[in-house]
Amino acid sequence: MDRSLPFSNRSTRTTLSILLLVGISIGIIFSIYHFLPVGQDWKGIRNATFEMLAGRSPFVDNIYNPPWVLMLLLPAAILPVKLGAALLSFLNLAVYGFAALRFGKSPWLAALLLITPAMFRQMIDPNLEFLVVLGLLLPPPLGIFLVLAKPQLGAFVAIFWVIEAWREGGPRQTVRLLAPITLVTLATIAMYGWWPFHGLGLIGSFQNVSMWPTSIIIGIPLIVYAIQTRQMNLALLSTLFLAPYYGVYSIHVPLLGLLPRRIITLSAVIGFWIAFWIGFQ
Repeated sequence: MDRSLPFSNRSTRTTLSILLLVGISIGIIFSIYHFLPVGQDWKGIRNATFEMLAGRSPFVDNIYNPPWVLMLLLPAAILPVKLGAALLSFLNLAVYGFAALRFGKSPWLAALLLITPAMFRQMIDPNLEFLVVLGLLLPPPLGIFLVLAKPQLGAFVAIFWVIEAWREGGPRQTVRLLAPITLVTLATIAMYGWWPFHGLGLIGSFQNVSMWPTSIIIGIPLIVYAIQTRQMNLALLSTLFLAPYYGVYSIHVPLLGLLPRRIITLSAVIGFWIAFWIGFQ
């Protein structure tokens, strides 16, 4: 009996699926490149990356992100500015969509979260939210570097991971989680000064849509419940109520914490659109 045919069919289907995925990805990047402008956020991030490569401080043009994040962006930064922006927009779309599908286990829930005002903003002027989302998908020792790409979005997930590490392995596992990120942070402080505190001024920024400190009365019980029940998604959701600063273009990240709750997620997206519409009247 010839058993090579089923294997060949599977191999062919896999190859065709990969080629189709690559083709769709290139098509999306091409469309973004031709139809969307280059946002100011990407120009600033790109410039900061080149400043760091030149041996200078990257903390120019209102950059507040950890220096190690900029190194990850080097492949996009060396591209022409508009092509790099298109690639970053695509990564925000693709990584977030994959995470929403994985956490929600529902294509329509993923599609619902992909049409929030925040995602449209990420397509027009991409930022680093996709790195935070990617960090959620990785093991904590690696993911902690990415969720802290934007501490206002990932800090409470990092806290959750620290407590989980203590529960599972005591001091030894906690040190394994914290030692690398601590050493890298201290090294970058030695190189560039006290950069982790540069972003404190954003709390008073006109871009800040956080409800802090009033929202703490919701956030604290939520993060405590998340820790007690060991639910990372709720720790992520608590960001909406505990972070003293975040922009409207970042709200889609903590909204992942609602998954896989369908009715609540739908209500939140509708509410987001209503609030966004009222805010621009």
